[in-house]
Amino acid sequence: MKQGSITVAYIEPIGSHGGMDYYNSGLINGLISKGCKVLYFTSNDIKIEDSYNLIIYKEFGQIWHVSSLLTKGFLYIKGFFKSLLIAKKMGAKIAHIHLFHIDYLFAISVIITKLFAFKLVVTWHDIESLIGKKYNIGLKFIFRFVDKIIVHNKYSLDQAKNIVTSLKICVIKHGNYIPFIQKSKNNSKSKDGSKLKILFFGQIKKVKGLDLILTALGLLKQRGITKFELTIAGKLWKDNFTTYKSIINKYNLLDHIILHIGYVPNEKVDYYFEDCDIVILPYLKVYQSGVLLKAMSYKKAVLVSDLCPFTEIIKDGQNGYVFKAGDIHSLCEKLIYIMNNINELNKIGNEAYEYVKTNHDWMTIAEEVFNLYKKMLLINS
Repeated sequence: MKQGSITVAYIEPIGSHGGMDYYNSGLINGLISKGCKVLYFTSNDIKIEDSYNLIIYKEFGQIWHVSSLLTKGFLYIKGFFKSLLIAKKMGAKIAHIHLFHIDYLFAISVIITKLFAFKLVVTWHDIESLIGKKYNIGLKFIFRFVDKIIVHNKYSLDQAKNIVTSLKICVIKHGNYIPFIQKSKNNSKSKDGSKLKILFFGQIKKVKGLDLILTALGLLKQRGITKFELTIAGKLWKDNFTTYKSIINKYNLLDHIILHIGYVPNEKVDYYFEDCDIVILPYLKVYQSGVLLKAMSYKKAVLVSDLCPFTEIIKDGQNGYVFKAGDIHSLCEKLIYIMNNINELNKIGNEAYEYVKTNHDWMTIAEEVFNLYKKMLLINS
Protein backbone atom coordinates (compact mmCIF):
# COMPACT_ATOMS: atom_id res chain seq x y z
CA MET A 1 0.00 0.00 0.00
CA LYS A 2 1.35 3.39 -0.97
CA GLN A 3 2.17 6.05 1.61
CA GLY A 4 -0.85 8.23 2.32
CA SER A 5 -3.40 5.94 0.56
CA ILE A 6 -5.65 6.45 3.59
CA THR A 7 -6.07 9.87 5.19
CA VAL A 8 -7.59 9.98 8.65
CA ALA A 9 -8.84 12.94 10.67
CA TYR A 10 -7.67 12.14 14.20
CA ILE A 11 -9.67 14.52 16.39
CA GLU A 12 -8.68 14.62 20.05
CA PRO A 13 -8.87 18.02 21.83
CA ILE A 14 -7.54 16.85 25.22
CA GLY A 15 -3.94 17.40 24.07
CA SER A 16 -1.42 16.84 26.85
CA HIS A 17 -3.96 16.67 29.67
CA GLY A 18 -4.12 13.44 31.65
CA GLY A 19 -1.25 11.84 29.75
CA MET A 20 -3.34 11.54 26.58
CA ASP A 21 -0.43 12.87 24.53
CA TYR A 22 1.46 9.60 25.17
CA TYR A 23 -1.44 7.60 23.80
CA ASN A 24 -1.82 9.87 20.79
CA SER A 25 1.90 9.91 20.02
CA GLY A 26 2.21 6.13 20.21
CA LEU A 27 -0.78 5.46 17.98
CA ILE A 28 -0.26 8.28 15.49
CA ASN A 29 3.42 7.54 14.91
CA GLY A 30 2.58 3.88 14.51
CA LEU A 31 -0.14 4.67 11.96
CA ILE A 32 2.18 6.90 9.96
CA SER A 33 4.84 4.18 9.91
CA LYS A 34 2.24 1.82 8.42
CA GLY A 35 1.48 4.21 5.56
CA CYS A 36 -1.48 6.13 6.95
CA LYS A 37 -1.67 9.91 6.53
CA VAL A 38 -2.85 11.35 9.84
CA LEU A 39 -4.29 14.83 10.26
CA TYR A 40 -4.10 15.50 13.99
CA PHE A 41 -6.60 18.03 15.37
CA THR A 42 -6.20 19.12 18.99
CA SER A 43 -5.90 22.14 21.31
CA ASN A 44 -3.03 24.53 22.05
CA ASP A 45 -2.14 22.40 25.08
CA ILE A 46 -0.07 19.83 23.24
CA LYS A 47 3.51 18.72 23.79
CA ILE A 48 3.52 15.66 21.57
CA GLU A 49 6.88 14.32 20.40
CA ASP A 50 7.06 12.36 17.15
CA SER A 51 9.53 11.22 14.53
CA TYR A 52 7.46 11.78 11.41
CA ASN A 53 7.18 15.57 11.10
CA LEU A 54 3.51 15.39 11.97
CA ILE A 55 1.46 18.49 11.20
CA ILE A 56 -0.74 19.37 14.16
CA TYR A 57 -3.87 21.47 13.68
CA LYS A 58 -4.72 23.33 16.90
CA GLU A 59 -8.31 24.06 15.97
CA PHE A 60 -9.58 23.75 19.56
CA GLY A 61 -7.39 26.66 20.63
CA GLN A 62 -7.53 27.68 24.29
CA ILE A 63 -10.43 25.40 25.18
CA TRP A 64 -8.76 24.34 28.45
CA HIS A 65 -8.18 27.93 29.56
CA VAL A 66 -11.81 29.00 29.85
CA SER A 67 -13.90 28.40 32.95
CA SER A 68 -17.38 28.82 31.48
CA LEU A 69 -18.90 25.47 30.44
CA LEU A 70 -20.97 27.29 27.83
CA THR A 71 -17.86 28.90 26.31
CA LYS A 72 -16.00 25.60 26.45
CA GLY A 73 -18.87 23.88 24.66
CA PHE A 74 -18.90 26.57 21.97
CA LEU A 75 -15.13 26.27 21.43
CA TYR A 76 -15.47 22.50 21.18
CA ILE A 77 -18.21 22.59 18.55
CA LYS A 78 -16.41 25.33 16.62
CA GLY A 79 -13.11 23.41 16.73
CA PHE A 80 -14.76 20.15 15.74
CA PHE A 81 -16.53 21.76 12.79
CA LYS A 82 -13.33 23.47 11.57
CA SER A 83 -11.38 20.21 11.96
CA LEU A 84 -13.80 18.30 9.76
CA LEU A 85 -13.86 21.10 7.21
CA ILE A 86 -10.05 21.01 6.89
CA ALA A 87 -10.02 17.20 6.87
CA LYS A 88 -12.59 17.13 4.06
CA LYS A 89 -10.47 19.47 1.95
CA MET A 90 -7.40 17.28 2.65
CA GLY A 91 -9.17 14.19 1.34
CA ALA A 92 -9.84 12.37 4.62
CA LYS A 93 -12.65 9.84 4.58
CA ILE A 94 -12.41 8.57 8.16
CA ALA A 95 -12.71 10.53 11.40
CA HIS A 96 -11.36 8.97 14.60
CA ILE A 97 -12.47 10.40 17.94
CA HIS A 98 -12.20 9.38 21.62
CA LEU A 99 -15.03 8.94 24.11
CA PHE A 100 -14.46 9.18 27.87
CA HIS A 101 -17.95 10.05 29.06
CA ILE A 102 -21.33 10.45 27.42
CA ASP A 103 -22.61 14.01 27.03
CA TYR A 104 -24.31 16.24 24.51
CA LEU A 105 -20.97 17.16 22.92
CA PHE A 106 -20.42 13.54 21.95
CA ALA A 107 -23.84 13.39 20.34
CA ILE A 108 -23.16 16.63 18.44
CA SER A 109 -19.75 15.30 17.34
CA VAL A 110 -21.35 12.18 15.87
CA ILE A 111 -24.04 14.14 14.06
CA ILE A 112 -21.61 16.68 12.58
CA THR A 113 -19.24 13.91 11.47
CA LYS A 114 -22.00 12.10 9.61
CA LEU A 115 -23.25 15.35 8.04
CA PHE A 116 -19.75 15.68 6.56
CA ALA A 117 -20.13 12.09 5.27
CA PHE A 118 -17.13 10.68 7.16
CA LYS A 119 -16.77 7.11 8.30
CA LEU A 120 -16.56 7.35 12.09
CA VAL A 121 -14.34 5.41 14.51
CA VAL A 122 -14.83 5.93 18.25
CA THR A 123 -12.31 4.71 20.81
CA TRP A 124 -14.48 4.22 23.89
CA HIS A 125 -12.28 4.38 27.00
CA ASP A 126 -14.71 4.28 29.93
CA ILE A 127 -17.83 2.20 29.34
CA GLU A 128 -20.36 3.17 31.94
CA SER A 129 -22.39 0.04 32.72
CA LEU A 130 -24.85 1.67 35.16
CA ILE A 131 -26.81 3.60 32.55
CA GLY A 132 -30.59 3.83 32.94
CA LYS A 133 -32.91 2.34 30.33
CA LYS A 134 -34.12 5.76 29.21
CA TYR A 135 -30.50 6.86 28.65
CA ASN A 136 -29.77 3.56 26.92
CA ILE A 137 -32.34 4.33 24.22
CA GLY A 138 -30.63 7.62 23.41
CA LEU A 139 -27.20 6.00 23.38
CA LYS A 140 -28.33 3.22 21.09
CA PHE A 141 -29.74 5.80 18.70
CA ILE A 142 -26.51 7.85 18.62
CA PHE A 143 -24.32 4.78 18.21
CA ARG A 144 -26.32 3.79 15.12
CA PHE A 145 -24.34 6.50 13.32
CA VAL A 146 -20.95 5.25 14.55
CA ASP A 147 -19.28 2.87 12.12
CA LYS A 148 -16.72 1.19 14.40
CA ILE A 149 -16.01 1.24 18.13
CA ILE A 150 -12.64 0.36 19.66
CA VAL A 151 -12.44 -0.86 23.25
CA HIS A 152 -9.27 -1.92 25.05
CA ASN A 153 -10.14 -5.24 26.69
CA LYS A 154 -12.66 -8.07 26.90
CA TYR A 155 -14.34 -6.62 29.98
CA SER A 156 -15.08 -3.35 28.14
CA LEU A 157 -16.36 -5.37 25.20
CA ASP A 158 -18.80 -7.24 27.43
CA GLN A 159 -20.05 -3.97 28.93
CA ALA A 160 -20.35 -2.18 25.58
CA LYS A 161 -22.41 -5.03 24.12
CA ASN A 162 -25.23 -4.00 26.47
CA ILE A 163 -25.61 -0.83 24.44
CA VAL A 164 -24.09 -1.42 20.99
CA THR A 165 -24.24 -4.37 18.63
CA SER A 166 -21.08 -6.45 18.93
CA LEU A 167 -20.62 -6.30 15.14
CA LYS A 168 -19.49 -2.68 15.52
CA ILE A 169 -17.03 -3.34 18.36
CA CYS A 170 -13.45 -4.55 18.17
CA VAL A 171 -10.91 -5.05 20.96
CA ILE A 172 -7.57 -3.32 20.35
CA LYS A 173 -5.26 -2.96 23.33
CA HIS A 174 -3.97 0.21 24.96
CA GLY A 175 -0.27 0.63 24.20
CA ASN A 176 2.61 0.69 26.67
CA TYR A 177 4.71 3.70 27.71
CA ILE A 178 8.11 2.23 26.92
CA PRO A 179 8.85 4.59 23.98
CA PHE A 180 8.39 7.61 26.27
CA ILE A 181 10.67 6.55 29.11
CA GLN A 182 14.24 7.80 29.06
CA LYS A 183 16.57 4.96 28.14
CA SER A 184 19.06 5.98 30.84
CA LYS A 185 16.65 5.02 33.59
CA ASN A 186 17.86 2.12 35.72
CA ASN A 187 15.62 -0.12 37.79
CA SER A 188 18.37 -2.33 39.21
CA LYS A 189 19.03 -0.32 42.37
CA SER A 190 19.32 -2.62 45.36
CA LYS A 191 16.60 -2.89 47.98
CA ASP A 192 18.01 -2.63 51.49
CA GLY A 193 14.76 -3.81 53.05
CA SER A 194 14.51 -0.75 55.31
CA LYS A 195 11.02 0.10 54.02
CA LEU A 196 8.65 -0.62 51.17
CA LYS A 197 8.15 2.49 49.02
CA ILE A 198 4.61 2.43 47.67
CA LEU A 199 3.20 4.76 45.01
CA PHE A 200 -0.45 5.69 44.50
CA PHE A 201 -0.48 7.73 41.26
CA GLY A 202 -3.14 9.49 39.22
CA GLN A 203 -6.55 11.05 39.74
CA ILE A 204 -7.90 10.76 43.26
CA LYS A 205 -11.56 9.79 43.21
CA LYS A 206 -13.73 7.53 45.30
CA VAL A 207 -13.59 4.48 43.02
CA LYS A 208 -9.78 4.49 43.10
CA GLY A 209 -9.76 3.03 46.63
CA LEU A 210 -7.23 5.33 48.27
CA ASP A 211 -9.14 4.93 51.54
CA LEU A 212 -8.54 1.16 51.33
CA ILE A 213 -4.77 1.42 51.12
CA LEU A 214 -4.65 4.03 53.89
CA THR A 215 -6.79 1.90 56.17
CA ALA A 216 -4.78 -1.21 55.39
CA LEU A 217 -1.52 0.55 56.20
CA GLY A 218 -3.09 1.89 59.40
CA LEU A 219 -4.05 -1.62 60.48
CA LEU A 220 -0.55 -2.87 59.70
CA LYS A 221 0.90 -0.11 61.86
CA GLN A 222 -1.37 -1.15 64.72
CA ARG A 223 0.16 -4.60 64.39
CA GLY A 224 3.66 -3.14 64.68
CA ILE A 225 4.44 -3.35 60.94
CA THR A 226 5.89 0.03 60.03
CA LYS A 227 8.45 -0.54 57.26
CA PHE A 228 6.53 1.30 54.57
CA GLU A 229 6.22 4.71 52.93
CA LEU A 230 3.29 5.73 50.74
CA THR A 231 3.54 8.52 48.18
CA ILE A 232 0.22 9.90 46.92
CA ALA A 233 0.65 11.88 43.69
CA GLY A 234 -2.34 13.17 41.74
CA LYS A 235 -5.16 15.66 41.66
CA LEU A 236 -8.61 15.34 43.19
CA TRP A 237 -11.55 14.68 40.87
CA LYS A 238 -15.02 15.13 42.34
CA ASP A 239 -13.63 14.07 45.69
CA ASN A 240 -12.58 15.62 48.99
CA PHE A 241 -9.26 14.86 50.66
CA THR A 242 -10.80 15.37 54.11
CA THR A 243 -11.89 11.73 54.21
CA TYR A 244 -8.37 10.51 53.51
CA LYS A 245 -6.86 12.99 55.93
CA SER A 246 -9.08 11.66 58.70
CA ILE A 247 -7.81 8.11 58.07
CA ILE A 248 -4.21 9.35 58.12
CA ASN A 249 -4.84 11.07 61.45
CA LYS A 250 -6.80 8.16 62.91
CA TYR A 251 -3.90 5.76 62.42
CA ASN A 252 -1.14 8.34 62.95
CA LEU A 253 0.25 7.70 59.45
CA LEU A 254 1.58 11.17 58.70
CA ASP A 255 5.23 10.11 59.15
CA HIS A 256 4.67 7.36 56.58
CA ILE A 257 2.95 9.49 53.92
CA ILE A 258 4.32 11.83 51.25
CA LEU A 259 1.62 14.00 49.73
CA HIS A 260 1.73 15.66 46.31
CA ILE A 261 -1.92 16.56 45.78
CA GLY A 262 -2.37 18.31 42.44
CA TYR A 263 -1.67 17.94 38.76
CA VAL A 264 1.59 16.12 38.00
CA PRO A 265 3.30 17.54 34.86
CA ASN A 266 4.85 15.08 32.43
CA GLU A 267 8.39 16.15 33.28
CA LYS A 268 7.91 15.03 36.89
CA VAL A 269 6.31 11.65 36.22
CA ASP A 270 9.68 9.88 35.95
CA TYR A 271 10.61 10.87 39.48
CA TYR A 272 7.60 9.23 41.08
CA PHE A 273 7.87 5.94 39.23
CA GLU A 274 11.64 5.66 39.54
CA ASP A 275 11.60 6.38 43.27
CA CYS A 276 9.11 3.67 44.27
CA ASP A 277 9.34 -0.08 44.83
CA ILE A 278 5.75 -0.90 43.92
CA VAL A 279 2.70 0.85 42.45
CA ILE A 280 -0.67 0.09 44.03
CA LEU A 281 -4.04 0.28 42.26
CA PRO A 282 -6.70 -0.66 44.87
CA TYR A 283 -9.53 0.34 42.53
CA LEU A 284 -13.17 -0.58 43.03
CA LYS A 285 -14.05 0.01 39.39
CA VAL A 286 -11.98 0.33 36.22
CA TYR A 287 -12.23 -0.26 32.48
CA GLN A 288 -8.61 0.31 31.45
CA SER A 289 -5.73 1.77 33.43
CA GLY A 290 -2.98 3.84 31.88
CA VAL A 291 -1.32 3.96 35.32
CA LEU A 292 -1.02 0.16 35.31
CA LEU A 293 0.64 0.07 31.89
CA LYS A 294 2.85 3.00 32.82
CA ALA A 295 4.08 1.28 35.99
CA MET A 296 4.82 -1.93 34.11
CA SER A 297 6.65 0.06 31.44
CA TYR A 298 8.90 1.41 34.21
CA LYS A 299 9.68 -2.18 35.29
CA LYS A 300 7.75 -1.69 38.50
CA ALA A 301 5.88 -4.38 40.39
CA VAL A 302 2.19 -3.60 40.81
CA LEU A 303 -0.44 -4.54 43.37
CA VAL A 304 -3.95 -4.48 41.92
CA SER A 305 -7.47 -5.41 42.97
CA ASP A 306 -8.95 -8.47 41.24
CA LEU A 307 -11.11 -6.55 38.77
CA CYS A 308 -11.37 -8.14 35.31
CA PRO A 309 -9.50 -5.39 33.41
CA PHE A 310 -6.56 -5.93 35.80
CA THR A 311 -6.59 -9.71 35.88
CA GLU A 312 -6.67 -9.84 32.07
CA ILE A 313 -3.10 -8.52 32.37
CA ILE A 314 -1.77 -9.32 35.86
CA LYS A 315 -1.11 -12.87 37.05
CA ASP A 316 -0.58 -12.98 40.80
CA GLY A 317 3.01 -13.71 41.72
CA GLN A 318 4.19 -13.69 38.09
CA ASN A 319 4.06 -10.16 36.66
CA GLY A 320 2.39 -8.47 39.63
CA TYR A 321 0.29 -9.07 42.75
CA VAL A 322 -3.48 -9.31 43.14
CA PHE A 323 -5.79 -8.92 46.15
CA LYS A 324 -9.55 -9.20 46.50
CA ALA A 325 -11.22 -5.92 45.56
CA GLY A 326 -12.54 -3.98 48.56
CA ASP A 327 -11.22 -6.57 51.03
CA ILE A 328 -9.03 -4.92 53.68
CA HIS A 329 -7.89 -8.29 55.08
CA SER A 330 -6.81 -9.52 51.64
CA LEU A 331 -4.94 -6.26 51.01
CA CYS A 332 -3.17 -6.41 54.39
CA GLU A 333 -2.05 -9.99 53.88
CA LYS A 334 -0.71 -9.22 50.41
CA LEU A 335 1.19 -6.19 51.71
CA ILE A 336 2.73 -8.29 54.48
CA TYR A 337 3.83 -10.88 51.93
CA ILE A 338 5.40 -8.21 49.73
CA MET A 339 7.25 -6.61 52.65
CA ASN A 340 8.61 -10.03 53.65
CA ASN A 341 9.70 -10.75 50.07
CA ILE A 342 10.89 -7.33 48.93
CA ASN A 343 13.86 -8.84 47.11
CA GLU A 344 11.59 -10.44 44.50
CA LEU A 345 10.20 -7.09 43.33
CA ASN A 346 12.89 -6.62 40.68
CA LYS A 347 12.02 -9.98 39.15
CA ILE A 348 8.29 -9.22 39.20
CA GLY A 349 8.94 -5.78 37.69
CA ASN A 350 11.04 -7.24 34.89
CA GLU A 351 8.30 -9.76 34.10
CA ALA A 352 5.79 -6.90 34.00
CA TYR A 353 8.00 -5.00 31.57
CA GLU A 354 8.41 -8.00 29.26
CA TYR A 355 4.65 -8.54 29.28
CA VAL A 356 3.71 -5.01 28.18
CA LYS A 357 6.62 -4.87 25.75
CA THR A 358 5.32 -7.98 23.98
CA ASN A 359 1.56 -7.62 24.38
CA HIS A 360 1.04 -3.85 24.28
CA ASP A 361 3.40 -2.76 21.50
CA TRP A 362 2.29 0.40 19.68
CA MET A 363 3.37 -0.84 16.24
CA THR A 364 1.21 -3.94 16.56
CA ILE A 365 -1.69 -1.85 17.84
CA ALA A 366 -1.29 0.70 15.03
CA GLU A 367 -1.36 -2.10 12.47
CA GLU A 368 -4.63 -3.38 13.92
CA VAL A 369 -6.15 0.11 13.81
CA PHE A 370 -4.87 0.66 10.25
CA ASN A 371 -6.35 -2.67 9.15
CA LEU A 372 -9.64 -1.53 10.66
CA TYR A 373 -9.49 1.64 8.58
CA LYS A 374 -8.80 -0.38 5.43
CA LYS A 375 -11.68 -2.71 6.14
CA MET A 376 -14.02 0.24 6.57
CA LEU A 377 -12.98 1.60 3.17
CA LEU A 378 -12.90 -1.90 1.61
CA ILE A 379 -9.24 -1.54 0.70
CA ASN A 380 -7.17 -4.70 0.33
CA SER A 381 -3.66 -4.85 1.76
